[in-house]
Amino acid sequence: MVSGEILEKDGLIRFVLSPESVIVPDILGKLPGRGMWVTAHRDQVKRAGLQKVFARKAKAKITIPADLAEQTGERLQRRALDLLGLARKAGQVICGLTKIDGAVNSPKPKPFLGFLHASDGGGDGAERIGRLARGHPVVALFSRDQLSLALGGENVVHAALVKGGLSESFLREADRLNRYVSGISPDISNEAEQRVA
Repeated sequence: MVSGEILEKDGLIRFVLSPESVIVPDILGKLPGRGMWVTAHRDQVKRAGLQKVFARKAKAKITIPADLAEQTGERLQRRALDLLGLARKAGQVICGLTKIDGAVNSPKPKPFLGFLHASDGGGDGAERIGRLARGHPVVALFSRDQLSLALGGENVVHAALVKGGLSESFLREADRLNRYVSGISPDISNEAEQRVA
């Protein structure tokens, strides 16, 4: 870890040495080998490579990819989107503002955990989804193309997460991605009308 702080595992990313002695991000924390933990911020991962922290921890000659910070961000993003796709298959995602509006304002509304708005979606839609969210987190980390691909639809700009294990896992990974990209650590589960972007 670059800072030397002691942090919870959720605030860290594990890296391991590949058989070719290349440092790789272990987003799931399951790859074999001794783990090297770095604060889950892009700048900290860059610093760890530049300051040769990985080499000191590995106590061996290693290769640190020049784009390690970008690789890590891409893997975090892929993990979150994979979970979103699984949540959809499990029936825990509703797509489209009209359907979301109907579900939220139904006489027996479903228990929602969070909402999504495409990062390249319009301002009117963002305001409307913010009103429908009613204090739940709104994740705006992904483009409409990324949401469409993950959710198996066309031109997906808005989605709602119904309570369930996969929805919860997606929100945790979205929070980790947000912390990695922004360098801040918001609690997306409690703060009213929290926008994760």
